[in-house]
Amino acid sequence: MHKLLLTTLGLLFVGLAAIGIVLPGLPATPF
Repeated sequence: MHKLLLTTLGLLFVGLAAIGIVLPGLPATPF
């Protein structure tokens, strides 16, 4: 369970990092 939690947090962190990299390159979006 602890490993699953760490994996989830890791994926979330990677997802946020990807959004942070991709979003500035996109036109302004309402979200």
